[in-house]
Amino acid sequence: MSWGGPPSGLMVAPGTFSVSLSKEVNGVITSLSESQEFEVVPLRKGALEGASPKDVAAFWRQYENGVRASSALNLALKNAKTKVAGMKKAIAQSTTETGALDTRLTTIRKNLLELDVQLNGSPSKRQPGEKTKPTIGERLFAVSRGIDHSTYGPTASHKRSLEIATTEMKSIQKGLEKNLQELSALAKELLEKGAPWMEGEVLPR
Repeated sequence: MSWGGPPSGLMVAPGTFSVSLSKEVNGVITSLSESQEFEVVPLRKGALEGASPKDVAAFWRQYENGVRASSALNLALKNAKTKVAGMKKAIAQSTTETGALDTRLTTIRKNLLELDVQLNGSPSKRQPGEKTKPTIGERLFAVSRGIDHSTYGPTASHKRSLEIATTEMKSIQKGLEKNLQELSALAKELLEKGAPWMEGEVLPR
């Protein structure tokens, strides 16, 4: 996980872990040592009683899943919008008459832009002084600032922020999957009408 800095991960909960050493040469992995166990213990005891190490680690994993889902949605949306741009050119090179296919593609593009706003906020409202609803990324960043390098445990605010972000991402994913299916169906129709093959679709026969 990284919010502008080098990739890094969260700490681990106290417990027993194992480690081993190996090397990879030309795709062949060779073990260099036996597995050894080691203990991870807290460096200090906090002044306030926090959540149990098990609960803290469980929330860390939930947060990591949220970040993974957010990254996947952003990448999928970016690729989908690129595909729409390519399909617009494909329609121009197909033998179909202008009309229905153009309308369907325009609708899909509009839907994708709306999903992008739900995920990342409106570009026109990102200026200083504009009152906007927190984006999913901002909610995840707020959680990150609260739990990074801390074993105290999530606060009620952290839990709520992650819950809202997760719920919103599930809704966006559902809408995105629906539009991706419609894009694939449209790409198949275009191919049948002599348009170029679209990357990511079934190879033409």
